Amino acid sequence: MARKILFISLEEIAKYYPFADTLIFTDLIPTLKGVERNYLKPEIDADTWTAILAELDLSTPSNDTWAELIDRTCQAAAYLVALQHMDKANVIFSAAGLLVAKTDNTVPASEFRTQQLRRQLIKDSQVSLDNVFGHMEDNLAVFTDWASSDERGELSQAIIRTAAEFEQVYSISENRWIFRKLVARQKLVISAQIRGELGNEFIDAYIADMADGALNASHETIKPRLHSAIAYLTMGESIPALQQQFGPEGIALFDSEFSRFQGKRQDGDLSRIHFLRNDALEKGMQELRALKQYLDEKASADLFAEYFGSPNYTNPAVDETDTNDYDTPQNHFHL
Repeated sequence: MARKILFISLEEIAKYYPFADTLIFTDLIPTLKGVERNYLKPEIDADTWTAILAELDLSTPSNDTWAELIDRTCQAAAYLVALQHMDKANVIFSAAGLLVAKTDNTVPASEFRTQQLRRQLIKDSQVSLDNVFGHMEDNLAVFTDWASSDERGELSQAIIRTAAEFEQVYSISENRWIFRKLVARQKLVISAQIRGELGNEFIDAYIADMADGALNASHETIKPRLHSAIAYLTMGESIPALQQQFGPEGIALFDSEFSRFQGKRQDGDLSRIHFLRNDALEKGMQELRALKQYLDEKASADLFAEYFGSPNYTNPAVDETDTNDYDTPQNHFHL
């Protein structure tokens, strides 16, 4: 009978994470189902997910490309299962309340080691999860269901499509969860600022070129600067929401530092948020202006033709005075 979950034994999941052989696999199944339901299935289309399960039932994967996808998916799932299961693994519900398991030969891990492991598992799971989608993006001719899926379509108007690409400009610890939260803001940045400066025709041509899985030579030359502009502007517009949590005690600002025994939470520092936001916006606008200047100098009827034929093109031989103070905070959209 065809499998319905990624792992069907402790031996299978132990290939990707060193779970002790004393662990009872059936205790992991609710956590595994939760990981699949909450983190994998919402992003991987149903047809590709069904194909992954079918490939796992084969003695040998269909080809090396599928084998690599299976390996990356299972690795991400194993890390996520370990992360989600670690807090409940040694907690027992009883009539006397919550109890912690302890034997003559073992004791529960210290809070410090637990926090260190949790932080490492968060990073490893997010990098692994992003690698799954990076691999599918690099092999669209093989993963045709993914290529035409609604799940991938959500990223169709984004230009930076993986956490790893975003990480090359602005550090988010290659966190897929954070990256997904940034996608909506990235689309707004592209719509309101990038298209406003470079023109709809040019950006449409660039995105269409991305659909083939490899950029042409001219688009490849501007990719680093375009990505930089988008990443910085996206972070600048997103920082207030990402850094703050609204709760009954007010607004709290979270950082990534860990004290010896627990994560630190600081009161919201509006001046720090303001600095981080403005710094990112300034760098983003610098990159965008530099890119526009490059296009103005290089564009012709044969090179960057969409930009050259748009109202956004400025002939560098014409001396114009820019009276639009675009790089002021009030000219950015806000949360």
